[in-house]
Amino acid sequence: MRQKNKRPMRRKLARSHREFLEKEGKTFTDVRTALQQKISRRDNRIKILREQLKSIEDEHKKEIHQIGVLNRRELRKLQTKINNWEKRYRELQNKVGKKPRTVFYRTRYKHYVPPAVVEKFENTLTEVRNNVSERHLENFEKFTKVLQHLDEYNYEFVTDLNITHYLLLLTLLFHKETLLGITVSNIEIPTLTPHTIRKGLNYLADKGLITRVGKIKFKINGMGEDLLNDIRNKDSFGNSAVLEQIKKATGMRKYEEYDDLL
Repeated sequence: MRQKNKRPMRRKLARSHREFLEKEGKTFTDVRTALQQKISRRDNRIKILREQLKSIEDEHKKEIHQIGVLNRRELRKLQTKINNWEKRYRELQNKVGKKPRTVFYRTRYKHYVPPAVVEKFENTLTEVRNNVSERHLENFEKFTKVLQHLDEYNYEFVTDLNITHYLLLLTLLFHKETLLGITVSNIEIPTLTPHTIRKGLNYLADKGLITRVGKIKFKINGMGEDLLNDIRNKDSFGNSAVLEQIKKATGMRKYEEYDDLL
């Protein structure tokens, strides 16, 4: 005769706790309380560490952003070089196996007649050379290059710098050796009121280009000096602002673009 499966013996909660005490040497309630306290201490420690990490990130947020901008700038420079090398390599590949052909027309032109745009461009250059002093051309070139670099800086770093901020940076650069900084009352720039000077200095300090020394004193820092050095180096490369203006006025720029397509 087949025996039925017996129901397993039910243990009371008190017996389970008694067996746990005999096996572990501690009561079940004590062990559970100790584990809960350990978990609570762990959660509190995690909360404190997260708050410290957030405060560190907020404190160095501006420095991290500036480092990221510089790294992206260097990456774009390297990518531009690579693109130029690839372009030259493709051009050399296309020239392989092709013999350059040059055709000489000996009797087509008796004399050279320049186009009207070229002649107008040459006449304009002659008038500028004869009627405009070199100091005017130099001032125009420098002011234009300063404004061009400020415009590029504003686009890259999302700022709103103008010629007033540039003059304030130059003034602070002149007083760089003053360790205690310089106050607004000691800065005198024609056509600029003390309110405009104070507003410009506060804006430069907010953007990290100068440093506050006390409540009312300011001093230029490394970022501000780097900006002035970049503006100074702007004159050593790039197209001439004077020639670009003359080309645009005389139509020479469009003529050069059309000539490149031929």
